[in-house]
Amino acid sequence: MLGTPGGPQAGAPPLWAGLVTACVVGANLRTAVVAVPPVLSAIQASLSLSSAVAGLLTTVPLLCFGAFAIVAPLIARRAGLQRTLAAGMVLVAGGSALRMAPGLAALFAGTLLVGMGAALGNVLLPALVKRDHPGRVGLLTGSYSMFLTGGAAIAAGVAVPLSRALGGWRPQLGVWAAPAAVALAVVAVLDRPRGLVGLPSPPAPDPPRGQTGAMLRRRAIAWQLTASMGLQSFVYYSAVTWMPTVFESHGSTPAGAGLLLSVAGIVGIPVTLVTPVLAGRGADQRGLAACGGAVTAVGVVGLAFAAGAAPYLWAVLIGSGTSISFALSLTMISLRAGDARVAADLSGMAQSFGYLFAAAGPFLVGLVHDLAGGWVWPVTVMLALIGPQTAAAVGAGRPQVIAAPAG
Repeated sequence: MLGTPGGPQAGAPPLWAGLVTACVVGANLRTAVVAVPPVLSAIQASLSLSSAVAGLLTTVPLLCFGAFAIVAPLIARRAGLQRTLAAGMVLVAGGSALRMAPGLAALFAGTLLVGMGAALGNVLLPALVKRDHPGRVGLLTGSYSMFLTGGAAIAAGVAVPLSRALGGWRPQLGVWAAPAAVALAVVAVLDRPRGLVGLPSPPAPDPPRGQTGAMLRRRAIAWQLTASMGLQSFVYYSAVTWMPTVFESHGSTPAGAGLLLSVAGIVGIPVTLVTPVLAGRGADQRGLAACGGAVTAVGVVGLAFAAGAAPYLWAVLIGSGTSISFALSLTMISLRAGDARVAADLSGMAQSFGYLFAAAGPFLVGLVHDLAGGWVWPVTVMLALIGPQTAAAVGAGRPQVIAAPAG
């Protein structure tokens, strides 16, 4: 199924085409989600939403990330990886456009579609990398993680200026349909030989349905990867959702708070490129796992107790630490999997259970704020989860590979 060990699979697109496909898809997996937090105060004011309900605008995509991670490998086995990735971009584009329509229902319906589309890309990009270029996992994972982080940083930084230029937050949320449409076109053109436009390539023989998943659920390292993905996502999406509001409560303007969120994303760009490359150079990733947790913890402590004292420092630390943890989680999915089939199922398991847990983050943090009336206790909830997340990532960083079950 994978061709020669460490080499590209027979019939795979050239490395440059794989890089372009992974990067343009990756660039669209967070933009439409991260474009919301910088204008969340405006959304709350215009629709009279509580903090808990407003937090659902980030929670809904996370629920989709979890729920659709379960079915994404099954869809891909029937339709093919490229067709399923293309369908994901259609959903992201359509959902972004729908959020321009008036009314709360359109806002949440569009958010639901965005989450469904991004979920397909989340799960299938690691499998695509493992299938087509198993010897270049670090390079391709780092590249698309960099574009994912960069896209999120751009969305955060331009959300408020775009809202002002376009006359409101709704047109700004609709803008993100355009890059998703570009990604759809790129996937259609570059992956045509693999069956997006023509007939799908013959699938490799699979073991009996459910056998790989059952095997993974018996492996401690699969659950450690799942816990690491879920806990780091809880912290990341809680921070992304509420960090601008926290900084606003300490005197930042909405544009300044959006800029701070963008800074957190910008510093993550080189981090998400370098982390997978470093992880791929050795069999043991425990040191990187510990580093990501420690850096994040320092930044979250600063956000909780001294947000106004050094906001750029806290943004840089949170952006760097969460980027290390996120990129490492994605890389370890590919590194721990024996082949692309295991990578798809392991990715589905880690992201389904992980994101379903993480979906509680923005809502729970917003609810604690509503109850406590301040930001120390809500941010402390995030801080309390960094220790277990780091422990799980360190456990998953041990050198081992999960082989596919016999067919």
